[in-house]
Amino acid sequence: MRMRFFAVIAACLSLCGCAEGGLKKELKSVLKDAVVRYNTMATEIEQGGGAYPYAFDGGEMLPAEGDKMWATGYFAGSMWMLADWAEDAEMVESAYVHTRRLDKVISTRNMHDYATVVNAAHKKGQQIKPTDYLAQSLFMVAKSMSNNFAALYKSVDNLEGEPEWYHRVSVRTMPVLELMYDNGWAGYAKIHAAHTIDNQFREDGAIYEGYIYNSENFKPIAPFSIHGAGEKSAWAQGQALALYGYAMLYRKSEEHAFLNKAKSLADYIIANLDESGIPNWDFDSADVQKDSAAAAIMAAALVDLYDLTRNEKYLLTAEQQLATLCSAEYLASADECGGLLLKHGVGNRMAGEQVDAALVYADYYFIEAIMRYLNL
Repeated sequence: MRMRFFAVIAACLSLCGCAEGGLKKELKSVLKDAVVRYNTMATEIEQGGGAYPYAFDGGEMLPAEGDKMWATGYFAGSMWMLADWAEDAEMVESAYVHTRRLDKVISTRNMHDYATVVNAAHKKGQQIKPTDYLAQSLFMVAKSMSNNFAALYKSVDNLEGEPEWYHRVSVRTMPVLELMYDNGWAGYAKIHAAHTIDNQFREDGAIYEGYIYNSENFKPIAPFSIHGAGEKSAWAQGQALALYGYAMLYRKSEEHAFLNKAKSLADYIIANLDESGIPNWDFDSADVQKDSAAAAIMAAALVDLYDLTRNEKYLLTAEQQLATLCSAEYLASADECGGLLLKHGVGNRMAGEQVDAALVYADYYFIEAIMRYLNL
């Protein structure tokens, strides 16, 4: 069955003209268009003093405000990557301005939100044009996370009626472990990742969205899910975020436990994709709603995993995902989604929020996946 899947991928890439050369040309065109779109949005935000985008849904742009403030860093992070690709000095300066505008955000949110914001915006800026300000911002948030190590785990608030001693570990934390790893607390990042391996995975290789622990003795209690079809289901974005995190941690630590987990997650994902490469919002749900955001995160992670292993199945899957995402079915026209790139993302289907929408973080991972692929 898996060999047939790869044969279909290879045939699709060839038929649509997206064999390696054609796909790279198409992806470069996507980036060129994205530079124009994001510069336009940046100017509008600067001139209007408005909020950063979270999603285009129901014909309107929804701001990254309130409980969506965690998404504010993705716009600046995308700006940094596009500026670097385009070698556009003015866009670099604009990305820096929009990163500095996040100061008021990271001074008023909880620890997980700090980490998500600076991991997307400040980290990309420091990689592209290092400054003392960016380095200090990254260090201070990482230090805060280390001083309140429990806050790293308690990234999702307890639900009403749950006891205060519940300790809720979310898979959404996996990518931001890089922030602690790079700023002096690699040991804490590895402890978190290893503890997740011990408690948060199903026998078939999928990961639960989250797990509840007793904060007094740290014994595991039960899985939970806010975005998935059930508390034990395989929420697609959760699988993607975990794969992204474990591939990253192996690259940094060279610890094979992290590589093995990344490979088993990738194998689970690939075995449950159709020929489009776009996953259902939850792998265990019969309710069909493809999720471009999950596909974008997966593609970024799979390109990274291929670079680490040189296993062609990871590259083939990422290529199919990228080819599908840059097709007319998923790539929005310039005036279709307020400037955002990808259609058909899923925010929180269980809550009925952004069920079929353009999501700013989907763009971020899509751009990152493209750049990783082009840089192979």
